[in-house]
Amino acid sequence: MLAACNPLITPEGILYVNEVFTRNGLSPVSASKSAAREYSLINRNGEPEITSKFTYNGRRPVYAVRTATGNRIVATAKHRNLIMNDFGFWVWKEQQTLRPGNYLVTSRKYATAIGQRAEMPDKELYFLGILLADGAFSENRIAVTNNDPVIKESIVSDGAALLGVEPHQYTKRSEGSLDFHFNSQEAARALYEKTGWAPGVAKDKHLGSMIRQLNTNQMRWVLQGYFDCECSIDKSGIEVTSASWKLLFEVKTALLTHFGIISNLNEMVVAAYPQNEYWRLYLYGQSARDYLAQVGFRSEIRNREADAIDPRQNQNPNVDVVRGCGPLLEALNDSSETTEQHSFAVRDYKGVNPKANPGYHKLSEILALPWAEGAPLQRLVEIAHADYFYDEVVSVEKMEPEATFDFVLPMSNTFNVANVITHASIPTQTSAVQDGIGELAPAR
Repeated sequence: MLAACNPLITPEGILYVNEVFTRNGLSPVSASKSAAREYSLINRNGEPEITSKFTYNGRRPVYAVRTATGNRIVATAKHRNLIMNDFGFWVWKEQQTLRPGNYLVTSRKYATAIGQRAEMPDKELYFLGILLADGAFSENRIAVTNNDPVIKESIVSDGAALLGVEPHQYTKRSEGSLDFHFNSQEAARALYEKTGWAPGVAKDKHLGSMIRQLNTNQMRWVLQGYFDCECSIDKSGIEVTSASWKLLFEVKTALLTHFGIISNLNEMVVAAYPQNEYWRLYLYGQSARDYLAQVGFRSEIRNREADAIDPRQNQNPNVDVVRGCGPLLEALNDSSETTEQHSFAVRDYKGVNPKANPGYHKLSEILALPWAEGAPLQRLVEIAHADYFYDEVVSVEKMEPEATFDFVLPMSNTFNVANVITHASIPTQTSAVQDGIGELAPAR
């Protein structure tokens, strides 16, 4: 059972639990009730699957699980997540029993398209990314500051087209940069209604419901605007910072959902503002190269800076690796007629606590050798084909009670929460409409 703050991966995009309930005609209250509803979520196979029931489970104590990359799942004690165990098998483990060193099975590719096309020109989506990075939102004004020629052109042309008002330009004497003000209460309100944003300060920013429901190509435009405006680049990779944890968490989720890109989110200290919370999202090694290949920059300045990324810089060898293969590789080696080449290929990975874990490329090289047919080989091929990311649990914290919710998916009993594969409610033989919930609005 999940708290409302968890993002679900659906064919319609990245939606929070409470949003899924609302768009299916159900008010996300904390009563213990259930209702028949058909809605498509993404199951453990990356495929759309139709729910048969939504359930309200009342206010219950929840546990917040945080991972090494900064992912976060909030669920009840007995909610089950899929992990990779020490022996190379995917097994279910309750939220309350997860421990640091467990590895959550995390999806990074889907067998169906995620998101929908918004009726908005791509260049205006790029401008929205700029606003997420540098925009200041008030009741009567949208303001943004930047010096990059590509970004300034987008502000002047695409911003004016989207907001329906020309920006006033001012020069910041202390910085020498241009400050653009779109002075219109009507335009600001229309933008907030369209995107799901609201007036506020930097820590209040988030992607908004419209952007979270974009398809992959349109999400690319938003991310380009955001990273063009916000990122810093060095030889190890790409980094963005924000006072909003939620914004970076949603960007992180979008990168993995749409592009399979692993990013790392953690807290940072800004010396000039020790009293404020700041967060950093960074992509290094292979993740940075994946970003350049799949998302990229429109800014010429950023593209020149990206040349500094060291092509020899690899993803941390302890991050994107295949967990739990040691015993299987040892069994495979011991059950086969081997040569020195076989022994050399697996020597660093054998045993329950190996010195290292193979990455997917290395595992493919190992499996390309001739081995004895049998259960170890079959299981290793299955693991390699799944291409999951294994995200290490770093903390499990008991929280105050929250309203909790769940879904029944009668075929697989699984769905994706922030890309983590979790277990759904078990179907029962009882009526799908219970406890006086009555007739509710039809699902959309």
